[in-house]
Amino acid sequence: MILGWDSFFWRWTEDFGVHWYGLAYLCSFVLGALVIRFISRRQDSGLSDEQCWDLILFAAVAIAIGGRLGFCFFYDHDLFFQFRGEFPFWGVLALQQGGMSAFGAMLAIAALLLFLSWRWGISLPHLFDLSAVTGALTFFFLRLASFLSGELLGRPVDGDFPYACKFPQEIFYWLQAGGSNEPHLQALAKVEPSLNLAAPDLGEQILLLVSQGNTKLAEALTAQLAWRYPTQIFAAAGEGFLIFLLLMVLWYSPRRPGVIAGLFFLFYSLSRFVEEVYAAPEWTGGPWILGLTIGQVLAGILFVAGCWFLFFYGRRDLIPRPGWGLGPNVRIHRRP
Repeated sequence: MILGWDSFFWRWTEDFGVHWYGLAYLCSFVLGALVIRFISRRQDSGLSDEQCWDLILFAAVAIAIGGRLGFCFFYDHDLFFQFRGEFPFWGVLALQQGGMSAFGAMLAIAALLLFLSWRWGISLPHLFDLSAVTGALTFFFLRLASFLSGELLGRPVDGDFPYACKFPQEIFYWLQAGGSNEPHLQALAKVEPSLNLAAPDLGEQILLLVSQGNTKLAEALTAQLAWRYPTQIFAAAGEGFLIFLLLMVLWYSPRRPGVIAGLFFLFYSLSRFVEEVYAAPEWTGGPWILGLTIGQVLAGILFVAGCWFLFFYGRRDLIPRPGWGLGPNVRIHRRP
């Protein structure tokens, strides 16, 4: 299967249109707000409908800021020192070049929840629980967008693997490896003489020509691409869909506030740790400590945080929140 020809879901001009990521964010935020409102109403948690939508809106801003800063801090420090004479002027703001960190987004969400808990007078662990459920939903849509956009590629695999895919975005690896001297790019230039191998946006030019219907270039490129693990689908299922279902099933019954968030941290960290084994090291940051990638190290830290949530909030003398399947009027056993 060949995927990722175009990062746009709908392109109006060469540089303007609706990206797959934009569509993914829209779906995740709308459905996330509806899920939060549904659970809050069933639990009579004190969140108004307006606050449910505000929570999602603020979370969208926090994810954009925290995700980008997290990527720059954890994966590409040089972006902090890259300045240019054209918009967006600073490497950190060059979102069109990609680069977001899930762990940076989580830190930003945690800071947001601390503020909203104080501002609205809502239980902090309960806000963490609501964000955990919608966070899993968000990961599902974002990883699907990564798959359709050809980002976060997997490691090369034998073509006999039944779900192996080819992604044209592999050409960016070639550019990093040898630039215009890379044999793969030289072969493409023979097929399409108009290509300028010295152009700084060579990769984008090739993808644009292919998306516009240059079949000869597409065939030449496809023949040189490696078969890879579809790690984005693994992530969409493991980090997103399955965790969302598990958390919703577990929250059908009453739980102490903070337990659902702790379970999310555990499930996500385990899923992410395994997925990094199949992800291309160029995207994961490569080996960092004891042969582990940066993503695996951060997943380990999140696992510890999940254990702390379960130990601290799971053992506290807190009144359990009603499960969403029981409704707001259920009588919960309260400890004397």
